[in-house]
Amino acid sequence: VAVRFVVATQPPDILSPSAEDVVSPRAELHGTAPAGSALTVSRGDEVVCSVTVAADGGWRCTPAAPLPPGGVTLRAVASDTDGRTLESQAVLVHVVAGDLVGGGCGCGATGASSFAWLALGALALLRRRRVA
Repeated sequence: VAVRFVVATQPPDILSPSAEDVVSPRAELHGTAPAGSALTVSRGDEVVCSVTVAADGGWRCTPAAPLPPGGVTLRAVASDTDGRTLESQAVLVHVVAGDLVGGGCGCGATGASSFAWLALGALALLRRRRVA
């Protein structure tokens, strides 16, 4: 009697960026997937980046072409060594036009920081007028 065992394999996971994060067009993506699998991150039918998953199950890749500004839905698909295809949950991120400074907090986005300083300056002037 032949017995065949099928080991359940975890689907890939996009750990960073997280859902609703604000990212730059070339933000590094990383996550987990079955070790040794071929992984592709896609935006719809467009391949964003591809990589072979490391022995520890971790992967990292950077978009081959800049992501377009606005809401972008990413998905990771892994083909494991047994030929099974596994798909991640969709992750919606918000891409800003330009690079972020100081990480993915959005607090140093190009253009956004200038606007913030302008708004703070205008607020200071309004307060000054009310006091005088």
